[in-house]
Amino acid sequence: MNKNVMSGSVVLIGAIIFTILAYGIPSSATAHQIGARIFPLTIGVLLMIISAVLLLSGLKEQRQQRGAEPQAEQSHEEEGGSLKRTRRKVIVLLLMLLLYISIFISFGYLLSTFLFIFGMTMFLEKKKWVRNTLYSILFPLVIYFLFNHILSVYLPSGTIF
Repeated sequence: MNKNVMSGSVVLIGAIIFTILAYGIPSSATAHQIGARIFPLTIGVLLMIISAVLLLSGLKEQRQQRGAEPQAEQSHEEEGGSLKRTRRKVIVLLLMLLLYISIFISFGYLLSTFLFIFGMTMFLEKKKWVRNTLYSILFPLVIYFLFNHILSVYLPSGTIF
């Protein structure tokens, strides 16, 4: 199983669960307002579409590889090592996501999102720490300003900090 099939399958399952849970969010009381659940539902559906495309492209790639002539034994060993590294990265990133979810309410949006983005970017590219730090600071601040000041949707400020 190649990494596109594995990633597409995992994300598709997560997107389906996310979308089902988004239906539990109460809809708007008035007919002319967009309800609170429209954004999560949109994200869930888009995520399902994107992950399905990834899954299908991975299946197509697998089918093409089966039709091609067998590769040398060394390339199979390299693919096995690459697949193990990819699985390890996916597991670590999922654990980071679970940690982010668990600290979100206590630490608030700004601090938890900074820590999450910084941790993920440093895990993926350690040598680019300046860029990682800038992204980790700027992205949460821009989103916070957009939501709190423009959209008047207040993000959690945290119970600890």
